[in-house]
Amino acid sequence: MNVICNDCVGGELYKLYNEKYQNPFIWTILPFKDFLNLYKNYENINFNNVEYNETPNYMFPWYMSSLIIDGKVNLYFPHHARYEEYNELVKLQVGNTQNVYAWSHIDEYLIEHYKRRVLRMVDEPVFVYSEENRNTEEQIKELLEEAKTSKKKLILITSNEKYEKEYNKYDNIKFIYKTQNEVVQKTQAEWIKNKLDFFIKS
Repeated sequence: MNVICNDCVGGELYKLYNEKYQNPFIWTILPFKDFLNLYKNYENINFNNVEYNETPNYMFPWYMSSLIIDGKVNLYFPHHARYEEYNELVKLQVGNTQNVYAWSHIDEYLIEHYKRRVLRMVDEPVFVYSEENRNTEEQIKELLEEAKTSKKKLILITSNEKYEKEYNKYDNIKFIYKTQNEVVQKTQAEWIKNKLDFFIKS
């Protein structure tokens, strides 16, 4: 099972299936342009070509860790950060639910784990995109148009039913609907599992 999500829903999915993580895109964030780039170029990306990067983090008082894959895709790790204060990996609790792993050598740690999980990427990928408030209709249509032609499996979590009216005839595209009160990642993962079962068995 090789499920690639744009947010932490992917981690919840693997927990539901009680499966070993089959790719490095777990408990991570893929901004839209990076998700689209990964979806379009999956077969042509050298996943072994990776470098560490850091970006300002609006959520925490440190920099968010990220990996740049083959110079094409930025993969962000909201739960990991370089923190020079710590000489070993420590788990910090931020708020009630947010866990962050901090270490002065977090770059080496992330690259090592990334490369180990890349070796498990043997199954055909199923892509899951959870629409965000900042997404434009043009962006979602661009993703769906790419799915229509590429035939890669895609599950779109959206609150807009009009997409399905236009794209429901394509077997590789499935839709899940959410409301403002139903955006909890664990709940989304349970919805996705029903769609994912269809893809896995097909």
